[in-house]
Amino acid sequence: NQILDGESSAIDNNVADKTTVKAYPNPVKDILKVNSEEVIQSIVVYNMMGQKVYETAVHNMQAEINVSVLDAGYYVLKMTKGDGSTVARKITKM
Repeated sequence: NQILDGESSAIDNNVADKTTVKAYPNPVKDILKVNSEEVIQSIVVYNMMGQKVYETAVHNMQAEINVSVLDAGYYVLKMTKGDGSTVARKITKM
């Protein structure tokens, strides 16, 4: 877990999550691939201002997201798993 000034950060990457959910390539130009060992219910992409810029229902263990329409920069990919828990990853759009 990342700790900033004694408080948990907004993006909390648990060790188990790092091995069960992969988002690649990162940085990405056109298509971002997501693979998980568990079913992903939905994926939401936020820009660095916290605005939702993409959302899709997945209901699968893998997905491909076309990010070619997004501006270059940093984004947060938030995935909701079948058990309701969420996993976040920072991605870079080229």
